[in-house]
Amino acid sequence: MKRILFAGTGVASLLVGMLALTVPPAYAAPNIAGSQTLAVQAGTLFVSNTTPATITAPVDGSGSGALPSARWGDLTGSGAGWQGSIAATNFVYTGNWTPLNSAPALLSDTSANYTGTADGDTYTVQVTGVSGSTIDFSYTSTNGASGTGSGTAGTATSVGTHGLTITFASSSTYSSGNSYQIQVGTQNPSALILNNSSSSATISPYNSSTSTPPTFVNSTATLTGGGTTYGTAVPYLSANPNTGMGEYTVSPQATVTTDLNSWAATYTSNIQYTIASGPATATTSTTTAPVATSSAYQQSVLADNAVGYWPLGGDSGTASNLATGTAAQPALTYSGGLSVGAPATGALGGSSTVFNGTTGYVSATSPYSVSGNYTVAGWVKVNALPTSAGSDPYPFSTFFYYGYSGVGIRNGGCLSPATECLAVAYDGVSWQPTSYVLPVGSWMFIAMTMTSSGTAEIYVNGNPAASVSSTIDSGTLVSLGSSVSAGINQRFLNGSEAQVAYFNDMLSATQIETLYEDGSPSPTNLTATVALPNVDLSWNAPPNTTGITGYTVSRNGVQIATLSGATTTSYVDTSPPANTAVTYTVATTTSTGSSLPVSTTVFVGNAYGQAVVTDGAVGYWQLGGDSGTATNLAATGSMTQPSLTYSGGVSIGSAPNSTLGGSSSVFNGTSGYASATSPYSVGGNYTVAGWVKVNALPTSAGADPYPFSTFFYYGDVGVGIRNGGCSGSVTECLTVIYDGVSWDPTSYAPPIGSWMFVAMTMTSSGGAELYVNGTQVAAVSSGINSGTATSIASSQGARYLNGAEAQVAYFNSVLSASQISDLYTAGS
Repeated sequence: MKRILFAGTGVASLLVGMLALTVPPAYAAPNIAGSQTLAVQAGTLFVSNTTPATITAPVDGSGSGALPSARWGDLTGSGAGWQGSIAATNFVYTGNWTPLNSAPALLSDTSANYTGTADGDTYTVQVTGVSGSTIDFSYTSTNGASGTGSGTAGTATSVGTHGLTITFASSSTYSSGNSYQIQVGTQNPSALILNNSSSSATISPYNSSTSTPPTFVNSTATLTGGGTTYGTAVPYLSANPNTGMGEYTVSPQATVTTDLNSWAATYTSNIQYTIASGPATATTSTTTAPVATSSAYQQSVLADNAVGYWPLGGDSGTASNLATGTAAQPALTYSGGLSVGAPATGALGGSSTVFNGTTGYVSATSPYSVSGNYTVAGWVKVNALPTSAGSDPYPFSTFFYYGYSGVGIRNGGCLSPATECLAVAYDGVSWQPTSYVLPVGSWMFIAMTMTSSGTAEIYVNGNPAASVSSTIDSGTLVSLGSSVSAGINQRFLNGSEAQVAYFNDMLSATQIETLYEDGSPSPTNLTATVALPNVDLSWNAPPNTTGITGYTVSRNGVQIATLSGATTTSYVDTSPPANTAVTYTVATTTSTGSSLPVSTTVFVGNAYGQAVVTDGAVGYWQLGGDSGTATNLAATGSMTQPSLTYSGGVSIGSAPNSTLGGSSSVFNGTSGYASATSPYSVGGNYTVAGWVKVNALPTSAGADPYPFSTFFYYGDVGVGIRNGGCSGSVTECLTVIYDGVSWDPTSYAPPIGSWMFVAMTMTSSGGAELYVNGTQVAAVSSGINSGTATSIASSQGARYLNGAEAQVAYFNSVLSASQISDLYTAGS
């Protein structure tokens, strides 16, 4: 059995109704239930006040019942007559996910709506692998759809390309083989046939209307077209001239004919009623009012109370302000050399305004006075760096200029190491350059928040990029692509802008990130999970997938895959390079290019390397395959150590014994070492660890009381082996040197000629714990100073190691005893 449920809503002269088709388990008589009251728009043609209704029909049969009744009226007083018509979209059913074979619960049994065209289809999802919160799965459908996906627990994940999603739960434990099913399907609007010759179809005066009422027409018409948009409107009410004036309650009827393949469930559709002026002989509606739609970005801009919102895409001569309110900014006027309506290629979609870099800009003819806190944000692409400084110290191109404060790109005079940078111009002639390097030739989302005291925070692509705190004056200027001010170089932009918004308040970092994510068709939340020998990539599709045809995947800057489908959100790299850090980049593709990419870096290596990175290493030097420089393989970040430079007598790439595998660096004991050319200042808690083999004991003490060979030296603190002056009965021992000249010998005698795993943890108060092969062997508690030295096999150009080292790692925290033991186990 099937049931069609109609539920209407009205907007002014347009009524949009919700229509649902339901197949119950057994035949039921037509059932009408529910009501909804809408405001009547007086003084014009209107349709409003609908009541939902239900039609029940057997599978592969027909049933009759009521369409939503509505109040139709003509309060114009013109007597011109009018027409009423109906249109519908496809009926769509999306069921709930059902666990199979006692599979654990999902976070939610619901899915996003089905967008396919099958009369009836069953999708089956089967879990194929679980790694932490990542659940990999495959899917099939009875109509031949198949593929794979990867979801994160707690996040809705796309299943195929027809709109469905599945949401795994963080609280459930999944395993391979867990399966879930969902039923979906559609019915064409042609399943609905008007049945207004039925005695149940009525037209009744409302509010004592005395005019001759309208009449039903096309009483047996079949609705056509549809899909996810409305099909052809079919006239079904007609009021001749001087009839149908006043208000009438119309209760139409319809017959539903369904097919055998559709499910015994509720199918939902939209219906649309429109009303238009006569003549009464018209066979189609003459006017329709489209349902208002807007992008996720526009909705967020307006929800954040923008008082200026200029898309800069489809205007001619004037950039309309789509924001409203008492503080709304004026429209902007295009001037000079620019191209309005140019495609915002790839990165943003839609259209934009291109500025020629010499005369083009957009400004307000009646500027709005700026004061207090505000935010300005929008999409910008720099086509070429500015080259003419004019009266400024360095060339500058303006993105947004508001109240004598502007943000843009400066060519020169930047903070190190940038040569072209994000910069703020204020008071017309003053500057605040930054060290943030902006891309040239790519779309980016720029936002600047400003306090009344002059503190500016600047964001690029949703992330904080720079902060300046100079006093910044308020003013009345509003311009884009130029700093418009008499007597001052206008600092034109050679590039494009789109979707610019101004807010009379400081947006939060979260609000700015949301604007970026809603406006960008770039993927988000890219993760790379190493599951040797593969790396599994997953990401979230952008909120708005309109125009997206697929994704490109690159590894270390080289494209390795092209994927089709806007909802594709995973890829498996089956041949990643070994024992190295790998950067993966994913970008959406459109008919006009690729979007802003999103990247992530992951270390692909053996169990030891994976453990080092998992424990948060900020320095990881293998010391085996480099030439001249020991590359840091730890993931990038603000705390990451530099690469190390080899010096003196070092043999790079020598093979260690079979206990460790791989390769190492052998130091000659008199001049060889590795050190950082730009050391990182050490402070607080840390851990340094790595593999060491002592080939021979040190014999030369130099200025020290006893000969000493350094393993690791970090921040004026080193650990190594001392020949003499040991605690207890040993003659050579593990020893800590601190402050460059002070010593803490122990009673532990390291082996000579054998590989060992040495680790030292250090607290900010100076307490050090020493581990060999995963077991603590000593502890010292002397006060230990921090510093900036970073070296291996030597300290302060002396105390050289006669031996070999490999796989050294530094952590900006104190690792636990179990973490150190696990590192040893993974590497041994």
